[in-house]
Amino acid sequence: MDWVAAFVVSGPTKAECKQRANHLITSLKDQEIYCVRPIADQLTLFYKFLHGEPLRFEKNWVQQTTHTGFAENLFGVSNQLGSNIGFYFGRVAKSIGKKYLDESVASSRDVVLFHPFIANEGIKGASTDSPHISITGQTGKGKSFLVKYILMYLSFLKTNVLITDPKNEIEENFNKAIEDPEVRVNYPLFTELIRSFHYVTLDPSIPSNHGVLDPICFLEGYEAKDTAQGIIEQIYDMNGKDDVKTELLKTLTNVIEERAKGQQRGMMHVVERLQQSENRNVRNAGDLLFQIVQNSILQLVFSDGSYEGLRLGNKINVLQIQGLDLPEATDDPNFYSDSERKSLCLMIPLAKFCEKFGSRSKQEKTAIIFDEAWMLTKARGGKKLVKSMRRIGRSYSNQLYFVTQSVSDVESDDDVGNFGAKFAFDEVAEREDILSFMNLENVEENRELLKNMTKGHCLFTDFYGRTGKLAIDCLFEEWREAFKTVDQSYSAKAEEEIMQ
Repeated sequence: MDWVAAFVVSGPTKAECKQRANHLITSLKDQEIYCVRPIADQLTLFYKFLHGEPLRFEKNWVQQTTHTGFAENLFGVSNQLGSNIGFYFGRVAKSIGKKYLDESVASSRDVVLFHPFIANEGIKGASTDSPHISITGQTGKGKSFLVKYILMYLSFLKTNVLITDPKNEIEENFNKAIEDPEVRVNYPLFTELIRSFHYVTLDPSIPSNHGVLDPICFLEGYEAKDTAQGIIEQIYDMNGKDDVKTELLKTLTNVIEERAKGQQRGMMHVVERLQQSENRNVRNAGDLLFQIVQNSILQLVFSDGSYEGLRLGNKINVLQIQGLDLPEATDDPNFYSDSERKSLCLMIPLAKFCEKFGSRSKQEKTAIIFDEAWMLTKARGGKKLVKSMRRIGRSYSNQLYFVTQSVSDVESDDDVGNFGAKFAFDEVAEREDILSFMNLENVEENRELLKNMTKGHCLFTDFYGRTGKLAIDCLFEEWREAFKTVDQSYSAKAEEEIMQ
């Protein structure tokens, strides 16, 4: 291949152009590249860079290289990941073989920065305007660590945050960290920050919590009706029961309209009216729903309409639900227990509440971190709710962090490309799906890349569409202490020492 390379130097004066040219020549010389000024041939070179001009002219300027050698210049190839500004997230992990996290960080000079709120601001070169972020992967690979890492950085920004915590572990772990006297003495600002977090625990055993997620109380019109219908159909099978379904829809419409007129109404009024129906089938359905709700976690949803609603005016809001019985992500929905079905049922109004939190104001930035989001996709109409949560990010300054175990929970065949940045931890059972989701070829090299990712490593696709292996690195020891979900025993520590 014949090719010509030239640097164009400009400046406001001839003297400054000359000075800059000298600096360029010196810099290239340090890299053993011979560069000269084309004094006599400058005009000829200028015209040679016009499109379609042949390279046949004075041979001193023309380089000859094989195709293989030319490709080794790696034009258009970059190791850069993340954004040019933002918070430090870690390093680009360059090793192909298996390496532990600290080794990957120590062996890489490529720093990864990340700023959450720049995706939908029309940045040149960005491959998407979607502000939403997906975090997927197997339990125990570092997903929860990354979620809390992002939460801490969001607390520094001018934004209101709502994070759902179905496992009820954030408050316990954070408070445990700041209870350490050394942490309180050495890191007073960290302690102050953690204490500013607002924790809301929805406990069905406390009467004042009854109805906190009642859709008739915090939604209106068709949203209230659709959500309420989805909740009831999650716990009561209406297939082949057209008379029951018809009466349910009529009752929902009437109760919602009465609520709109100022009357105190809630989901329990729907159940009570079904119990009073003249139709025996409808009456039996109402009695069954009443028994299902009584003394269960569903009391958070079914109420008499007297609850005023959640007040989440704080900067960082952690929403916990006491008494959830979560199934495993791999469990067959056909074999869920009644308790597990009730827990899944709560995901429907919880998703709508998060949507309302994100659409409070078009001027105020908000972020929603929906953890264990696979539960939402398993619920009736869950994928429709996910789409609805994402849509508010386009018209409002809202960002959704969708945290789940499988990439199949994130996008369906008819709904793709709605996440601007993606973090994917390894999951043995779906490595091919992960590669497809991250726009990587399904070749042996990439499969080995996933296979060799140890804890703390993930694939990361940034807002510019670049994908690489990220070694997550937290600089602050007090943060790492707060992020711990498992304390190491002496036996585990001894095992690590022997391995080294």
